[in-house]
Amino acid sequence: MSSHEIMIPDAAQLPAHIVNPELARQANEDAAANISTGFPSRIKMAGKTFVLVDGSGEEVVIKNKEMTEGPDENMYLKTVVLRARKALQKVFFVDEYSEGSTAAPDCFSNDGEKPDGSIKAPQCDICANCQHNAYGSARKGDGKACSDNKILALFIPNRGVHQLKITPAALRNWGQYVKKLSAAGIPVGMVFTLVGFDQEATFPVLTFQYGGPLPEKAVAKLAEMAQDTEATEIIENQMKASSDAKPVEKAKKQVEKQVEKVVEPEKVEDDLGLGLDDAKQEPAKQETAAADPEKVEPEPEAEVASADSLTDDDIAAELGL
Repeated sequence: MSSHEIMIPDAAQLPAHIVNPELARQANEDAAANISTGFPSRIKMAGKTFVLVDGSGEEVVIKNKEMTEGPDENMYLKTVVLRARKALQKVFFVDEYSEGSTAAPDCFSNDGEKPDGSIKAPQCDICANCQHNAYGSARKGDGKACSDNKILALFIPNRGVHQLKITPAALRNWGQYVKKLSAAGIPVGMVFTLVGFDQEATFPVLTFQYGGPLPEKAVAKLAEMAQDTEATEIIENQMKASSDAKPVEKAKKQVEKQVEKVVEPEKVEDDLGLGLDDAKQEPAKQETAAADPEKVEPEPEAEVASADSLTDDDIAAELGL
Protein backbone atom coordinates (compact mmCIF):
# COMPACT_ATOMS: atom_id res chain seq x y z
CA MET A 1 0.00 0.00 0.00
CA SER A 2 1.40 3.40 -0.95
CA SER A 3 1.79 6.12 1.70
CA HIS A 4 -0.82 8.31 -0.01
CA GLU A 5 -3.49 5.65 -0.54
CA ILE A 6 -6.89 6.85 0.65
CA MET A 7 -8.59 4.52 3.12
CA ILE A 8 -12.37 4.80 3.66
CA PRO A 9 -14.30 2.13 5.63
CA ASP A 10 -16.97 0.01 4.01
CA ALA A 11 -20.55 1.22 4.47
CA ALA A 12 -21.21 -1.67 6.87
CA GLN A 13 -18.56 -0.30 9.24
CA LEU A 14 -19.94 3.24 9.32
CA PRO A 15 -22.78 4.77 11.36
CA ALA A 16 -26.00 4.44 9.39
CA HIS A 17 -26.82 8.14 9.69
CA ILE A 18 -23.85 9.22 7.53
CA VAL A 19 -24.29 6.72 4.71
CA ASN A 20 -26.51 8.19 2.00
CA PRO A 21 -25.36 7.42 -1.59
CA GLU A 22 -27.87 9.73 -3.24
CA LEU A 23 -27.02 12.67 -0.98
CA ALA A 24 -23.32 11.90 -1.46
CA ARG A 25 -23.67 12.25 -5.22
CA GLN A 26 -25.41 15.60 -4.82
CA ALA A 27 -23.22 17.02 -2.04
CA ASN A 28 -19.90 15.89 -3.49
CA GLU A 29 -20.53 16.94 -7.09
CA ASP A 30 -19.39 20.55 -6.62
CA ALA A 31 -16.48 19.47 -4.43
CA ALA A 32 -15.04 17.36 -7.22
CA ALA A 33 -16.12 19.49 -10.18
CA ASN A 34 -13.42 20.37 -12.74
CA ILE A 35 -10.84 18.14 -11.05
CA SER A 36 -9.45 15.22 -12.99
CA THR A 37 -8.66 11.98 -11.15
CA GLY A 38 -7.08 10.44 -14.23
CA PHE A 39 -8.34 8.60 -17.29
CA PRO A 40 -10.79 5.74 -16.89
CA SER A 41 -9.33 2.25 -17.09
CA ARG A 42 -9.84 0.91 -20.60
CA ILE A 43 -9.46 -2.05 -22.90
CA LYS A 44 -7.34 -1.71 -26.02
CA MET A 45 -6.24 -4.16 -28.68
CA ALA A 46 -2.71 -5.22 -29.54
CA GLY A 47 -3.34 -7.17 -32.68
CA LYS A 48 -5.89 -9.80 -31.67
CA THR A 49 -4.95 -9.61 -27.98
CA PHE A 50 -6.68 -7.63 -25.26
CA VAL A 51 -4.63 -5.24 -23.14
CA LEU A 52 -5.97 -3.54 -20.00
CA VAL A 53 -4.67 -0.01 -19.45
CA ASP A 54 -5.20 1.81 -16.15
CA GLY A 55 -5.46 5.57 -15.62
CA SER A 56 -1.70 5.94 -15.21
CA GLY A 57 -0.96 4.12 -18.47
CA GLU A 58 0.22 0.85 -16.93
CA GLU A 59 -0.67 -2.11 -19.16
CA VAL A 60 -1.57 -5.73 -18.48
CA VAL A 61 -1.94 -8.24 -21.30
CA ILE A 62 -4.85 -10.67 -20.99
CA LYS A 63 -3.38 -14.10 -21.58
CA ASN A 64 -5.18 -16.90 -23.32
CA LYS A 65 -5.61 -18.83 -20.05
CA GLU A 66 -7.64 -15.92 -18.67
CA MET A 67 -10.08 -16.12 -21.56
CA THR A 68 -13.28 -18.18 -21.83
CA GLU A 69 -14.12 -20.61 -24.62
CA GLY A 70 -17.20 -19.51 -26.52
CA PRO A 71 -19.91 -21.53 -28.28
CA ASP A 72 -17.84 -21.41 -31.47
CA GLU A 73 -14.74 -22.74 -29.66
CA ASN A 74 -12.94 -19.39 -30.03
CA MET A 75 -11.56 -17.68 -26.93
CA TYR A 76 -13.36 -14.67 -25.42
CA LEU A 77 -13.01 -12.09 -22.67
CA LYS A 78 -15.90 -12.64 -20.22
CA THR A 79 -17.60 -9.35 -19.29
CA VAL A 80 -20.81 -7.77 -18.05
CA VAL A 81 -22.08 -4.65 -19.84
CA LEU A 82 -22.84 -2.13 -17.09
CA ARG A 83 -23.76 0.83 -19.28
CA ALA A 84 -23.53 2.06 -22.87
CA ARG A 85 -23.32 5.64 -24.07
CA LYS A 86 -26.35 6.29 -26.26
CA ALA A 87 -24.65 8.76 -28.60
CA LEU A 88 -21.86 7.69 -30.92
CA GLN A 89 -18.47 9.33 -30.48
CA LYS A 90 -17.15 10.58 -33.83
CA VAL A 91 -13.45 11.09 -34.57
CA PHE A 92 -11.67 12.55 -37.62
CA PHE A 93 -7.94 12.82 -38.44
CA VAL A 94 -6.67 14.96 -41.32
CA ASP A 95 -3.51 12.88 -41.67
CA GLU A 96 -3.68 9.11 -41.91
CA TYR A 97 -3.75 7.59 -38.45
CA SER A 98 -0.90 5.28 -37.48
CA GLU A 99 -1.64 2.58 -34.89
CA GLY A 100 -0.19 3.58 -31.53
CA SER A 101 -0.05 7.28 -32.40
CA THR A 102 -0.81 9.73 -29.61
CA ALA A 103 -1.86 12.46 -32.03
CA ALA A 104 -5.11 14.17 -31.10
CA PRO A 105 -7.96 14.07 -33.62
CA ASP A 106 -8.47 17.19 -35.71
CA CYS A 107 -12.23 17.11 -35.27
CA PHE A 108 -14.54 15.05 -33.09
CA SER A 109 -18.03 14.93 -31.62
CA ASN A 110 -19.04 13.72 -28.18
CA ASP A 111 -22.75 13.64 -28.99
CA GLY A 112 -22.58 12.36 -32.58
CA GLU A 113 -24.48 15.42 -33.82
CA LYS A 114 -22.11 18.37 -33.85
CA PRO A 115 -18.38 19.03 -33.37
CA ASP A 116 -17.33 19.55 -29.76
CA GLY A 117 -17.22 23.17 -28.61
CA SER A 118 -13.51 22.88 -27.74
CA ILE A 119 -12.56 22.47 -31.42
CA LYS A 120 -11.22 25.72 -32.85
CA ALA A 121 -11.71 24.78 -36.51
CA PRO A 122 -14.53 22.24 -36.89
CA GLN A 123 -14.88 20.51 -40.25
CA CYS A 124 -18.60 21.31 -40.41
CA ASP A 125 -21.26 22.81 -38.15
CA ILE A 126 -23.43 19.69 -38.22
CA CYS A 127 -21.99 16.17 -38.40
CA ALA A 128 -24.75 14.92 -40.68
CA ASN A 129 -23.76 17.51 -43.31
CA CYS A 130 -20.01 16.88 -43.13
CA GLN A 131 -18.26 15.43 -46.18
CA HIS A 132 -16.14 13.24 -43.90
CA ASN A 133 -19.31 11.67 -42.47
CA ALA A 134 -20.33 10.30 -45.88
CA TYR A 135 -19.81 6.65 -46.78
CA GLY A 136 -17.02 6.39 -49.35
CA SER A 137 -14.98 9.22 -47.81
CA ALA A 138 -12.55 6.88 -46.03
CA ARG A 139 -9.04 6.44 -47.41
CA LYS A 140 -9.63 2.69 -47.65
CA GLY A 141 -12.83 0.86 -48.50
CA ASP A 142 -16.29 2.36 -48.54
CA GLY A 143 -16.39 3.52 -44.92
CA LYS A 144 -16.37 7.04 -43.53
CA ALA A 145 -13.33 9.24 -42.93
CA CYS A 146 -14.91 10.33 -39.65
CA SER A 147 -15.23 7.14 -37.60
CA ASP A 148 -18.19 6.26 -35.38
CA ASN A 149 -17.42 4.62 -32.03
CA LYS A 150 -19.69 3.11 -29.37
CA ILE A 151 -18.55 3.52 -25.75
CA LEU A 152 -19.31 0.78 -23.18
CA ALA A 153 -18.58 0.47 -19.46
CA LEU A 154 -17.78 -3.21 -18.81
CA PHE A 155 -17.21 -5.17 -15.61
CA ILE A 156 -14.48 -7.79 -15.99
CA PRO A 157 -14.43 -10.35 -13.14
CA ASN A 158 -11.24 -9.97 -11.07
CA ARG A 159 -10.27 -6.90 -13.13
CA GLY A 160 -12.94 -4.30 -12.31
CA VAL A 161 -14.64 -1.73 -14.52
CA HIS A 162 -13.17 -0.75 -17.89
CA GLN A 163 -14.07 1.24 -20.96
CA LEU A 164 -14.46 -0.56 -24.27
CA LYS A 165 -14.61 1.45 -27.47
CA ILE A 166 -16.33 -0.43 -30.30
CA THR A 167 -14.83 0.88 -33.53
CA PRO A 168 -16.56 1.04 -36.93
CA ALA A 169 -15.61 -2.41 -38.20
CA ALA A 170 -17.35 -4.04 -35.20
CA LEU A 171 -20.44 -1.85 -34.86
CA ARG A 172 -22.53 -4.18 -37.01
CA ASN A 173 -21.50 -7.19 -34.92
CA TRP A 174 -22.47 -5.34 -31.74
CA GLY A 175 -25.80 -4.26 -33.21
CA GLN A 176 -26.67 -7.79 -34.27
CA TYR A 177 -25.81 -9.16 -30.83
CA VAL A 178 -28.00 -6.64 -29.03
CA LYS A 179 -30.80 -7.17 -31.55
CA LYS A 180 -30.86 -10.90 -30.80
CA LEU A 181 -30.94 -10.23 -27.07
CA SER A 182 -33.84 -7.84 -27.60
CA ALA A 183 -35.74 -10.42 -29.65
CA ALA A 184 -35.40 -12.83 -26.71
CA GLY A 185 -36.47 -10.17 -24.19
CA ILE A 186 -33.06 -10.15 -22.45
CA PRO A 187 -31.50 -6.87 -21.17
CA VAL A 188 -27.85 -6.69 -22.19
CA GLY A 189 -26.77 -6.08 -18.60
CA MET A 190 -28.42 -9.26 -17.28
CA VAL A 191 -26.09 -11.69 -19.06
CA PHE A 192 -22.41 -12.30 -19.56
CA THR A 193 -21.17 -10.85 -22.82
CA LEU A 194 -18.22 -12.62 -24.39
CA VAL A 195 -15.95 -10.26 -26.34
CA GLY A 196 -13.59 -11.77 -28.90
CA PHE A 197 -12.07 -11.32 -32.34
CA ASP A 198 -13.17 -12.27 -35.83
CA GLN A 199 -10.58 -14.93 -36.62
CA GLU A 200 -11.08 -14.55 -40.37
CA ALA A 201 -10.46 -10.80 -40.48
CA THR A 202 -7.00 -9.56 -41.38
CA PHE A 203 -7.19 -6.80 -38.76
CA PRO A 204 -8.74 -6.74 -35.25
CA VAL A 205 -12.55 -6.83 -35.47
CA LEU A 206 -14.51 -7.44 -32.29
CA THR A 207 -17.22 -10.09 -32.08
CA PHE A 208 -19.78 -10.70 -29.32
CA GLN A 209 -21.39 -13.86 -27.96
CA TYR A 210 -23.96 -14.70 -25.30
CA GLY A 211 -22.13 -16.05 -22.25
CA GLY A 212 -25.02 -17.16 -20.02
CA PRO A 213 -27.25 -15.48 -17.41
CA LEU A 214 -25.94 -13.59 -14.40
CA PRO A 215 -26.40 -15.26 -11.01
CA GLU A 216 -29.55 -13.75 -9.49
CA LYS A 217 -27.86 -12.55 -6.31
CA ALA A 218 -25.19 -10.65 -8.28
CA VAL A 219 -27.70 -8.54 -10.18
CA ALA A 220 -28.28 -5.94 -7.44
CA LYS A 221 -24.56 -5.34 -6.88
CA LEU A 222 -23.82 -5.03 -10.59
CA ALA A 223 -26.74 -2.60 -10.99
CA GLU A 224 -25.20 -0.52 -8.21
CA MET A 225 -21.82 -0.63 -9.94
CA ALA A 226 -23.46 0.61 -13.15
CA GLN A 227 -24.37 3.85 -11.38
CA ASP A 228 -21.12 4.16 -9.44
CA THR A 229 -18.26 6.56 -10.13
CA GLU A 230 -16.16 4.39 -12.46
CA ALA A 231 -18.94 3.48 -14.88
CA THR A 232 -20.31 7.02 -14.80
CA GLU A 233 -16.92 8.52 -15.64
CA ILE A 234 -16.58 6.20 -18.62
CA ILE A 235 -20.00 7.05 -20.03
CA GLU A 236 -19.83 10.78 -19.32
CA ASN A 237 -16.14 11.31 -20.14
CA GLN A 238 -15.82 13.99 -22.81
CA MET A 239 -12.97 14.42 -25.28
CA LYS A 240 -11.36 17.86 -25.38
CA ALA A 241 -9.41 19.42 -28.23
CA SER A 242 -5.65 19.81 -27.89
CA SER A 243 -3.94 23.13 -28.53
CA ASP A 244 -2.06 21.80 -31.59
CA ALA A 245 -5.13 20.85 -33.64
CA LYS A 246 -4.66 21.61 -37.32
CA PRO A 247 -6.61 24.54 -38.79
CA VAL A 248 -9.55 23.82 -41.05
CA GLU A 249 -7.77 25.23 -44.12
CA LYS A 250 -5.09 22.56 -43.87
CA ALA A 251 -7.80 19.96 -43.53
CA LYS A 252 -9.48 21.15 -46.70
CA LYS A 253 -6.20 21.07 -48.63
CA GLN A 254 -5.48 17.55 -47.45
CA VAL A 255 -8.90 16.42 -48.64
CA GLU A 256 -8.45 18.11 -52.03
CA LYS A 257 -5.18 16.24 -52.53
CA GLN A 258 -6.79 12.85 -52.04
CA VAL A 259 -6.95 10.82 -55.23
CA GLU A 260 -10.45 9.92 -56.38
CA LYS A 261 -11.06 6.24 -55.73
CA VAL A 262 -13.52 3.54 -56.70
CA VAL A 263 -15.60 2.22 -53.82
CA GLU A 264 -15.16 -1.53 -53.30
CA PRO A 265 -17.94 -2.79 -50.99
CA GLU A 266 -16.29 -6.17 -50.49
CA LYS A 267 -13.28 -4.51 -48.88
CA VAL A 268 -14.86 -2.70 -45.97
CA GLU A 269 -12.06 -1.23 -43.91
CA ASP A 270 -11.72 1.91 -41.85
CA ASP A 271 -8.15 2.90 -41.11
CA LEU A 272 -9.40 4.74 -38.04
CA GLY A 273 -10.83 1.50 -36.72
CA LEU A 274 -7.72 -0.68 -36.90
CA GLY A 275 -6.71 -1.49 -33.36
CA LEU A 276 -7.81 1.79 -31.85
CA ASP A 277 -9.97 0.34 -29.09
CA ASP A 278 -8.86 2.15 -25.99
CA ALA A 279 -8.09 -0.03 -22.24
CA LYS A 280 -8.53 -0.86 -13.62
CA GLN A 281 -6.31 -3.38 -12.65
CA GLU A 282 -3.16 -3.56 -10.60
CA PRO A 283 -0.15 -1.88 -12.20
CA ALA A 284 2.13 -4.35 -13.91
CA LYS A 285 4.98 -4.29 -16.37
CA GLN A 286 3.94 -4.60 -19.97
CA GLU A 287 4.08 -8.16 -21.22
CA THR A 288 4.36 -9.35 -24.77
CA ALA A 289 1.11 -9.61 -26.67
CA ALA A 290 1.78 -13.16 -27.81
CA ALA A 291 -1.17 -15.45 -27.14
CA ASP A 292 -0.68 -18.09 -24.44
CA PRO A 293 -2.04 -21.38 -25.85
CA GLU A 294 -2.43 -22.85 -22.35
CA LYS A 295 -6.02 -23.19 -21.14
CA VAL A 296 -7.16 -23.75 -17.58
CA GLU A 297 -10.35 -25.29 -16.30
CA PRO A 298 -12.65 -22.77 -14.57
CA GLU A 299 -12.74 -22.93 -10.82
CA PRO A 300 -15.94 -24.25 -9.20
CA GLU A 301 -18.57 -21.59 -8.64
CA ALA A 302 -18.39 -20.09 -5.16
CA GLU A 303 -21.34 -19.84 -2.80
CA VAL A 304 -23.11 -16.52 -3.29
CA ALA A 305 -23.33 -13.93 -0.53
CA SER A 306 -26.23 -11.54 -0.16
CA ALA A 307 -26.37 -8.84 -2.83
CA ASP A 308 -26.07 -6.03 -0.30
CA SER A 309 -22.73 -7.31 1.01
CA LEU A 310 -21.11 -8.30 -2.30
CA THR A 311 -17.79 -6.71 -3.17
CA ASP A 312 -16.00 -6.85 -6.52
CA ASP A 313 -14.02 -9.85 -5.24
CA ASP A 314 -17.24 -11.50 -4.06
CA ILE A 315 -18.73 -11.07 -7.52
CA ALA A 316 -15.64 -12.48 -9.18
CA ALA A 317 -15.72 -15.50 -6.83
CA GLU A 318 -19.44 -15.90 -7.40
CA LEU A 319 -18.92 -15.98 -11.13
CA GLY A 320 -16.39 -18.75 -10.76
CA LEU A 321 -13.48 -16.79 -12.18
